[in-house]
Amino acid sequence: MAYFDSSVTALDIAMGNMDRTLLSVFQVKVDGDDLGEWAEVKGISMSREVHEIREGGTNGWVWKFPKGIKYDDIQINRGYVYNDQMKRLVDWFMTGAEGGTVVRKNITIEIQRPEQDAPHTEIDVFGAFPIKFSFQDLDTAKDVQFVEELTLTHQGYQIRNENPIRLSGEGPTTVWRGDLHKK
Repeated sequence: MAYFDSSVTALDIAMGNMDRTLLSVFQVKVDGDDLGEWAEVKGISMSREVHEIREGGTNGWVWKFPKGIKYDDIQINRGYVYNDQMKRLVDWFMTGAEGGTVVRKNITIEIQRPEQDAPHTEIDVFGAFPIKFSFQDLDTAKDVQFVEELTLTHQGYQIRNENPIRLSGEGPTTVWRGDLHKK
């Protein structure tokens, strides 16, 4: 039985074109507040910045030095549903629209397989706040469901798994931790 099919899009799930028993489910919580199931999560990645210095007199040689880690913004998508969850997301996004002060929150993305009660992987995202809230373009020539997308920027994340890969001296359930603000 397959649990992930990279050819499946958020629209396929939102429109009911897929058998959901074969797919993982993404449950999103903001500071413990359940925001329901999401069809797609993108951008859980990081990269190291590099400082380059050209050596004088040697045109073909560049010294490369490691700098900080950069975390990409995370995008979550689902079929549009106007409910209390969506209202809370919009309220969070609009906080600080006039004063410029955002409210950072911690987010947990739970990846669940349909036949399991508990999540098999959790991604804890630290110090996140929304930077974009958008809807799919509307086009009468296409028969697609209205999809909402939320983009979040953050300070880092931690991935926890039921069968973790142990890295360095970290705890038994931590796969990787990249937060700037230790708990």
